[in-house]
Amino acid sequence: MKKAWIALILTAVVANPLVATALEDKTDGSPKTTSASVVRATTQTPNSLIPGFHRDPPLMDLQTEVDINVRDFGHDLAAVKAAFAKATESTRPCRVVFEKRTYVLAGHDERHALIVRGLKNVVVEGNGARLELGDQQKLLLAIGNSENVILRNFTVDYTRLPFTQGWIRKIDHRSATIEIELAEGFPDLDEKVFREARTKAMFVKDRENPLEYKKASEYRLYIDGWTRLGDRRFTCAVDNDNCLKYVEPGDPFVQTARTNGAQIDIGGCRQVTLHNVTINAASPAAVAGGNNGEVNLIGVRMVPRPGAWQTAGADGIFFVGGRAGPWVEDCELNAIADDNLVIKGWRGMCINVVDAKTFDLIRPNLRFTGHLGVEHYRKSAKHRRFPVQEGDTLVVVDPKLKKIYARPKAIKVVDSPDGTRVTLDRELPGVAAGTNPSIDCSFFNEAESLPGFVVRNNVFKNGVRFGFLLKSHHGLVEGNHFENYCSHAIAMMSTWQEFGPVSHHVTIRNNTFVGCGDWPLTDTACTLVRYIADRPLFGTIAAALTVPKDRWVVVETDSHGPHDIVIEGNTFRNWYQSPAINLANTHNYTIRDNTFELADEFKKTMLSKEHNVRLVNCGDGVCDGEASSP
Repeated sequence: MKKAWIALILTAVVANPLVATALEDKTDGSPKTTSASVVRATTQTPNSLIPGFHRDPPLMDLQTEVDINVRDFGHDLAAVKAAFAKATESTRPCRVVFEKRTYVLAGHDERHALIVRGLKNVVVEGNGARLELGDQQKLLLAIGNSENVILRNFTVDYTRLPFTQGWIRKIDHRSATIEIELAEGFPDLDEKVFREARTKAMFVKDRENPLEYKKASEYRLYIDGWTRLGDRRFTCAVDNDNCLKYVEPGDPFVQTARTNGAQIDIGGCRQVTLHNVTINAASPAAVAGGNNGEVNLIGVRMVPRPGAWQTAGADGIFFVGGRAGPWVEDCELNAIADDNLVIKGWRGMCINVVDAKTFDLIRPNLRFTGHLGVEHYRKSAKHRRFPVQEGDTLVVVDPKLKKIYARPKAIKVVDSPDGTRVTLDRELPGVAAGTNPSIDCSFFNEAESLPGFVVRNNVFKNGVRFGFLLKSHHGLVEGNHFENYCSHAIAMMSTWQEFGPVSHHVTIRNNTFVGCGDWPLTDTACTLVRYIADRPLFGTIAAALTVPKDRWVVVETDSHGPHDIVIEGNTFRNWYQSPAINLANTHNYTIRDNTFELADEFKKTMLSKEHNVRLVNCGDGVCDGEASSP
């Protein structure tokens, strides 16, 4: 795969001469006119990859004029900060150059060791450096409001890991407790990072390969607390004894210390590329951000250090909001404690009705906070303005009517004390102020939902929940390998804990899916699958227009939502319980030339007769294989 990517770069360099990009001329003492030559790697024009949407290919190199060597300032965090500060001040394209050595980044009060803003035309050349965080509760980098930045050739880890691991030794169902033994050399549960963790969760692992999660089990145990029994031995209280039903003595586990944020946080940026970067550990997500355009992850590896069983305590890659989606290629994600990849747009809620065509919109909390009222958001409305520009088309979803209520166009947009004041090209009678997504209308801006994404030639393995949670449009998912997910490998549903835009114009081709679907036996999974058996929302690939009933339960609608979905040339191997392809409320779909391989032991887990393809309330589609439409 790496050889293929090198060939791709070489082809691009031959086919595409360096393009001079002139910076804005300044005559008022600010940066002078200069130029930065860029290399963008692709063998195809972006529109041939994503018909109907133009997205520039990844930024892979910059011709720089100045080198800023970290060694000139030292080898600690202060030195690295000084080098980045000089790069921010530079009026010429520059490189921040590390040596091939270990840098211990410690002694800072901020959440991230490095907080940088306003980088432009900068290459951060790691040269194989290892960046170790000296504090288990800290993160590496927050980069904002930057453009044409490449970060490459370095590894991120901790001096002491922000999670621990070991084995479950005893189980007491009456007291809902387990006795555990920590592995030699891993952190103690009484360390600050675990005591103060926002979420105390234990992940049950596979005995043969602890990078995997134990199938047919409640893989995630929420821990209420623990007491020490002796050296490396503890008794842990589990918040629900039912979760212990399929856990056994001898099972390996990892306990995370999940916090908010991401190891590398990218916000408000354009053409930022991570290339040949390895992340061995992250207490929350590995790479995440909001309101970006054209962020690229090329050859990024999110894998545990040797001997460890976990990489991230939350999502692998999480991006929300922006007018051009990420490009993720030739990456490897393994042992991630939540969704491997999330691409979605913001949800907007109305906190003030000016008239039938004009509404004040804000971005509510993403999820997990329950329903927060209008007055709560009015206190911080200016910090939660809903992103929209004049000419954007909004999609308004009414959960009570269980349908898309309208698709108006924004004709006027201004800031107001109550968020973003948007005037539409038509009246929306009946829309009232409210921030409860189960009963109040939600607004989505398709232009701000990261359209034009490319996800290809990646390996996604051993995650929980979803391999790819997708709430966007105009994108390509090609040549990837998905393996071992307790739920969907690719989920295109507008609701799942948080409301998101409807997926459309998505091509899913030439991917391989192994051991995905819904693991059997687990009480939570079985309850959910039985509950929605008449509403086929589960599968290796699933798409549906859904609305929330409450925080956890989703309701399928009768109206169409996802559309122009192409699923072709994929291989599905040994999935669980639900059909491999499950489409509901979808129109203009194409399902063709896929291969389905299902061993007898997996057929026994099926909850219905449809093993391969199930279509419910779908229209105007083509399916070249056997499909059921109950």
